[in-house]
Amino acid sequence: MRRSDATQDVTRSSIVPTPPRHARHVRPRMGQGPREKRLGHGYRKIAPTPACARLADVLTDRLHVLTGGPGSGKTTLIAALAAAGIRTSREVGRQVIREQVAAGGTALPWADEMAFAEAMWPREVAAQQQALATGGTVVLDRGAPDVVGFLRLSGLPVPTHIDAAARTIRYNPRVFLAPFWAEIYAHDAERKQPPEIAAATEALMRSTYADYGYTLVELPRASVAERVRFVLDRL
Repeated sequence: MRRSDATQDVTRSSIVPTPPRHARHVRPRMGQGPREKRLGHGYRKIAPTPACARLADVLTDRLHVLTGGPGSGKTTLIAALAAAGIRTSREVGRQVIREQVAAGGTALPWADEMAFAEAMWPREVAAQQQALATGGTVVLDRGAPDVVGFLRLSGLPVPTHIDAAARTIRYNPRVFLAPFWAEIYAHDAERKQPPEIAAATEALMRSTYADYGYTLVELPRASVAERVRFVLDRL
């Protein structure tokens, strides 16, 4: 694995851009191109050829998700990995919270859970696409299935387009899970959940990622340096 010399954050706060006009009107001729299936919200699923599928697997294998409950040390670990020269992607949920609070919005996990989920999922798609574009290894703070896990935790139905995004936007099949750790759990301006909800979040993320075909690799409850070594050994 090749590491960069400088920390690189590949997440953007923008929503997935609309394709160029000429690209939107291109259609494969009968029998010569892959079939398209509408996913809703302007996204199309294109059935890949076997060669394209193999290439996609190689590329997405470089994208490593770190999930878990709030207050489990994910953000600290992401920062430490970035300091070690690994490309990282920041948690989109925190970006949405900051923007909504600054704008006086209600798409917040403690105000309007569905609006919060709808604000998050396009950014998860964008983060994955931007990580792919680097062509290298990237560790992402959460992924598309986290949005599904959040909705399940909130007792809300998962819209079809969010389920489709979680099934279509793929990462390395092994996902790092930061377990709930009561000794380090603390509140901050964006983390208002009680410890019980943090523990429940971890359990739901564990089951949600498994439902989408991922294998969970639990991080040790250890120092930041030990966690960094644990992750680096498995990238």
